[in-house]
Amino acid sequence: MDRAIAICLTCPVKQECLDYAVRYNEKYLVWGGMTPTQRDSYRKGHPVPVRRPRVRISV
Repeated sequence: MDRAIAICLTCPVKQECLDYAVRYNEKYLVWGGMTPTQRDSYRKGHPVPVRRPRVRISV
């Protein structure tokens, strides 16, 4: 999952992706740089801890 989150960090549509996942209640995988647990917190208005992935991605 760290690899997917790392890719999301530089994605130009990260916010749109997250909005979609929250709107349609996506329950699996990384969307908009967040895990399902993080999206649940975000959806409920709770602060979401930011965690930097521990991998480096070369594009």
